[in-house]
Amino acid sequence: MASLDSPKSLGTSNYGGFSNADFDKVYQQAIVTVDPVERKKLLQQATQIALDNVPLVPLHFESSIWAFRKGLTYEGRRDQYTLATSVKPADKK
Repeated sequence: MASLDSPKSLGTSNYGGFSNADFDKVYQQAIVTVDPVERKKLLQQATQIALDNVPLVPLHFESSIWAFRKGLTYEGRRDQYTLATSVKPADKK
């Protein structure tokens, strides 16, 4: 849930776009803390910050990729079902 910071490889799976400077500070401190008791306290603090600032925590984001041979096309469905009957010839250009 860290804010996106690609150079530090933080927040790369934060698809919901959550961003909070206080959370980031505590989280970044927690991930470098070796003492398990102190680390647990920091993670609990980060969790509380997130809970106080986010009305919804997304648990799943669907990303589907389909590949077809040249000359075919397919429009993905919202329910993620892949039906062979939906594969169509591509428009010739």
